Amino acid sequence: FSASLLGMYTDDQLEGNVRGRILDALDKNDMAKLVDTLRSVFAVAVYPTNPKEYSFASILSVVFFFIKQPMAVNEFQTSEGRADMVLRLEKRIYLFEFKVDQSADVALQQIKDKHYADRFKAEGKPIHLVGISFSSKTRNIVDWKEETIEG
Repeated sequence: FSASLLGMYTDDQLEGNVRGRILDALDKNDMAKLVDTLRSVFAVAVYPTNPKEYSFASILSVVFFFIKQPMAVNEFQTSEGRADMVLRLEKRIYLFEFKVDQSADVALQQIKDKHYADRFKAEGKPIHLVGISFSSKTRNIVDWKEETIEG
């Protein structure tokens, strides 16, 4: 898996490589492009028989680590729980919650119910709440939802 990822990141002949597409999607706040690109990453990943949330979060953590360090933090602690992943960028913040075999709506609702965004409001940046649903059968993203609040 690591060799495949490194090849996608470093192949100069690959037009619009994964790293470039992810950075472009984040820069333009294009969640549809980001999710589509991440689906291609998950399509090459090797998983345990019954993947759990941490399996998917671990892969995303490695992806974002190789793209730009330090960009992502897994299990970001707040007063009411832990967001599965936080991306803190110059212009915006993304809060991710992952669910396996549950809807993206459930993931998004957890972000709201546990007030994960409150910790970041003082930074004054837009905060993107992103719920992502994975399938244990396809081992890929099957649904996602995003809402934006002002920081």
